[in-house]
Amino acid sequence: MAEAIDFASASGGTSKTKAMVFVHGAGDWPEAYWTEIIEKPEFNGLVFTPIGVRYCQIFQTDRARDARISPDATRFQNDFIGLIVWEQLSLEMSARGSKMPSNLAALLNPANFVNSGIDPQKAFLGFLSQMLFGIDFVKLVDLITNTYLPNGIQISSTASDVFLYLYNPIIARQVRDQVAAGLAQANEFDEIVLVSHSLGTVIAFDALLQNPEYIPKISYWFTLGCPIPKVMRLRPIALPSPLPHAQIRNWFNLYDSADIVAGVVGPSVDTAGCFVHDIFVKVGNGMPQAHDYFGNAASRTLIARSVA
Repeated sequence: MAEAIDFASASGGTSKTKAMVFVHGAGDWPEAYWTEIIEKPEFNGLVFTPIGVRYCQIFQTDRARDARISPDATRFQNDFIGLIVWEQLSLEMSARGSKMPSNLAALLNPANFVNSGIDPQKAFLGFLSQMLFGIDFVKLVDLITNTYLPNGIQISSTASDVFLYLYNPIIARQVRDQVAAGLAQANEFDEIVLVSHSLGTVIAFDALLQNPEYIPKISYWFTLGCPIPKVMRLRPIALPSPLPHAQIRNWFNLYDSADIVAGVVGPSVDTAGCFVHDIFVKVGNGMPQAHDYFGNAASRTLIARSVA
């Protein structure tokens, strides 16, 4: 973890009441990636101490490289991408609503496939893909598999990072330790603003489950492009309940409906006393721009207001 920048000292002040902890998403992130974010105009004149957590180097070890090529990793990648594909089909169907063909049920009648040698499931997915996106299902899967995120990583590589975190306990512990170290450093301040992006939201979620002593000082938690609902369906071990996040005063989940990784979070963690504010933010018209929350002025403005 890189050394924090003390904005208070740099500006000549003495207050060190607020710290902002950044946790990046999947892929390779540069050293001190957070400095580019806080140098934007939205943060001008604000006094806080940024603390950056960088864990991507753990995914580049020999242990991680060996695990990426395992059959289990391939199966998980296919499941992860399949989940995204199905979600995109479902979202498009919902968006069309009454414009969906009135004879859809008849077209998909199982009797049409009896003794035909056609797999009903494949036929159904192929039909939906052609109707909704104008391409066959295989091309739709390939399109999503090869989609890039803002830092140059493909969805397939993102799935690989998620697999390593969920299924390799040694790597997972090392990654969570990075986040816990950042929170421990921030715990010296009166307030903590936690800002996590993409896979980083899942890691921060788990770190808080294992280190609830940091929760009382977290005044805001921003989850950006959060895949927690998807990951909850794929992770091997169920999350404990109830969740301790009820003590976080403001959990703001920022998402763009054009972001195929993100979505609403509230319904997935709806436990007694646990409230998540799902906020739509227009980040981009498609991928990869729609996943670039750090590069989005509206997202940065919301984050900056937490320390204003």
